Amino acid sequence: MKSNRFFTSTGLPVRLTIIMSLTIQFCIAQQKNIPMNKVYDVIWTHSHEEREGNIEVYRPDSYQFPPSRGRRGFKMLEDKSFINYEIAPTDGIVERKGRWEKENDYTFAVSFGENEKNRNYKLEFVSYKKNRLKLKIIQN
Repeated sequence: MKSNRFFTSTGLPVRLTIIMSLTIQFCIAQQKNIPMNKVYDVIWTHSHEEREGNIEVYRPDSYQFPPSRGRRGFKMLEDKSFINYEIAPTDGIVERKGRWEKENDYTFAVSFGENEKNRNYKLEFVSYKKNRLKLKIIQN
């Protein structure tokens, strides 16, 4: 009788690893369906309570956040304008205007002019689900 190598003790872990890897890659690809029309013209506020490692979570500013000393955020406009909202030294908000450029379907380079090169970065959109935007901020 022929043995089925899929179920042997050495073949099974390798195949399970391959199957799990492909499943994870498929799930990640499915999550990247980000409707940019729902991202534009919204003030996205950082929800630091929901941060997942290097993945940051943002919600519309109308969301009922728990109390916090200050929250940073951003707004992308379709005309490629970008507004960064930073926490001021007095716990208020400071607006910094810049521009964004699309690098690929989910990565956008943000720049604030030649005098502020150290403040340039990239936004890599990870997922969007009902007013919950996940992204990575990649410093230049």
